[in-house]
Amino acid sequence: MALSSFDLSYVLYVGVAFVVARIFYDLLFSPLRRIPGPLAAKYTDFYRAYLATKGNVDRHMRAWHQKWGSAVRVGPNTISISDPDLIRVIYTTRNPWRKTNMYRPNDVVVNGQRMQNIFNTADEDFHTKYTKPIRGFWTLPKMLEAEPIMDETLCELITHIDNRFASTGYVCKMDEWVAYYAWDAAANISFGRNYGFMDQAADVENIIAESTAGLKYFTPVSQIPWLDEWLDKNPVWRIGPRPLVNGVLYTIKILTEYQQQVASGAAKRKPVDLFIDKYNSLKDTVDYVDDQQILNWLMLNVLAGGDSTAGAMRAPAYHLLKNPSVCEKMVAELRSANLTLPVPQWKEISQLPYFDAVMRESMRISPAVGLILEREVPKEGLELSDGRFIPAGTKVGINPCVITRDVGVFGEDVDTFRPERWLRRKGESEQGHAQRVRRMHECTEMMFGHGSRVCMGKHMSKLEMYKMFATLYVNFDVRITDPNHRWKWISSQLFGLADALQLIRDLFPSGVLPQNDHKLQPPHRDLSPERILCFETKGITHCVLKIADFGSMQYHDDQAHHQRGFETCMGSAYRAPELLTGEPAHNSDLWSFGCIIIHFIVWYHGGRALVNALSALSSAEEEEECLGAYTDDDKFFKYGNLMATQLGGEVIGQGKDVPNTIVLKESIKQEMSKYLEQGKSHFVRDIIGLVKKDLLQADAGELASCSDAYCRSTLSS
Repeated sequence: MALSSFDLSYVLYVGVAFVVARIFYDLLFSPLRRIPGPLAAKYTDFYRAYLATKGNVDRHMRAWHQKWGSAVRVGPNTISISDPDLIRVIYTTRNPWRKTNMYRPNDVVVNGQRMQNIFNTADEDFHTKYTKPIRGFWTLPKMLEAEPIMDETLCELITHIDNRFASTGYVCKMDEWVAYYAWDAAANISFGRNYGFMDQAADVENIIAESTAGLKYFTPVSQIPWLDEWLDKNPVWRIGPRPLVNGVLYTIKILTEYQQQVASGAAKRKPVDLFIDKYNSLKDTVDYVDDQQILNWLMLNVLAGGDSTAGAMRAPAYHLLKNPSVCEKMVAELRSANLTLPVPQWKEISQLPYFDAVMRESMRISPAVGLILEREVPKEGLELSDGRFIPAGTKVGINPCVITRDVGVFGEDVDTFRPERWLRRKGESEQGHAQRVRRMHECTEMMFGHGSRVCMGKHMSKLEMYKMFATLYVNFDVRITDPNHRWKWISSQLFGLADALQLIRDLFPSGVLPQNDHKLQPPHRDLSPERILCFETKGITHCVLKIADFGSMQYHDDQAHHQRGFETCMGSAYRAPELLTGEPAHNSDLWSFGCIIIHFIVWYHGGRALVNALSALSSAEEEEECLGAYTDDDKFFKYGNLMATQLGGEVIGQGKDVPNTIVLKESIKQEMSKYLEQGKSHFVRDIIGLVKKDLLQADAGELASCSDAYCRSTLSS
């Protein structure tokens, strides 16, 4: 029976009345009404979730605490705390406060049932049961027993950096290689072999990408956990990230092979026990440990040791490159310490005060966790230092990104990267220094959690980080290619044409080009550093091609104001075909850029010899030079070489046939797909992935990816 208009109106009125009543309750009667905070946050968690999708919720929370003090209402029933004295209260070891349901989106569904693990469970009994057998494996002394395994992975890292970058002059993308090392190191110490990320210089089986997608989902959804029931855990139509299938399958394969080798007596043992050895031995002493539980533990090993550790390692990688005076001082300490080479040992580097200060300061200013670590207030409630009372059932917690900027603990210059804050001050007593550092350390360690639910893998993470940077800087001279470049510290990275350009530019820094003309010569003159304009807006770096504006080759000449120059070069062989027909389209730029990318791919795989060979296949005549630019390599883009077809009619008074735009773009699509499938280079695949969507999705006359910095800049300039 259909609802009448009266019935619908009644439902609408009831809904509106409920919303109004809830607003009045929150304003007048909520026990949290005296806790200040953003207006929108008082009524909904969606505001906080929205900020999480933008990747800057940590910066907003710091600003809120600066404005409203140590307690800020960030949701209808959620309070953010920034009082260091409450760390041991909220994250107590005795009678621990219950984790909230923010962690439930990390559950895995098996046969229609949610499966909890020791990270996301709110059940303290469950947590105790499954951590008690393995907690002893994660102590610092036990982790140091596995130091030789870490050294194996570090030796591989040194070899790859030397062969791929130090010996060739190519630029190393530190954020990528930090991740490759972290994941391979976690795998090696867990089951004696790595994933092969460093060997292939690539994200093998998209394991890292799958993990990152999971984090991008968890970050906003954890702020509104009931949404997970309608999205990722929806039994009818699942909407969520692809599970870490390849990582799980790889671990299952290794575990199966290991069990078979143990059963046959053919297992090859490492000098020290791996985690897979230790976990497997528990089957003889703990009745509830089976292969499934061992798999669960191993997956947590790799995920926490890979993804989380990679996030933590990016901080010192970035800040050392951006602060050359700090780097110089740290390197001097390392190289004067008579360390074991090529891989320094923990007992050596743990005694270096400035190196330790750099690592601690990196974790302080850029902690790997940017969300509140939520707990549920117990029945006795929580009294703040100023006497305000927070009732039972309220969600409270501390954000590591907030507590590590506390001016009372770290000083007024909390936004400055200054490792010296960790050192003993002039005139400071040894006891006073120890007390001050202990308080700073407690705040900084919040990125690993605190109390009974502290991350068991924190010692492994810190060991890997300390040893990697000591090894890297004692063996190599490490410098940034562009001192003005800034990383985007966000929860989820967003890529597009601008990032592709920046990636290309970073591979060929102008400062090193003269050193080796053969190896470092850019594949095309328009990919040389001076032809790529990078600028910042609101702290984010954008890059555009100075050439290829709507295919007419108008030149971005005024770098200060990013204004388009008046010079036009109509002699480029890769200008958009729409210009030849007299019908320029908005996506002509993308055609020109696509030609350059194809040229780059051919050069990368076959060098200039292949480029010249393909150019020779072209039957088109030489086009005249413009503005003194050479055109030898442009022959590759002549029509005969790109499956040109006849449109008919004359072109701007010339009696030449011109290519069909659709056929040309289809050719580029085929070329990109071929190299995407066959290319063994992680760099090439990344470049293609970054530009393919922007280049190919636009129909004639449309503006592809109009939100991209590339398109915005060319249109507005």
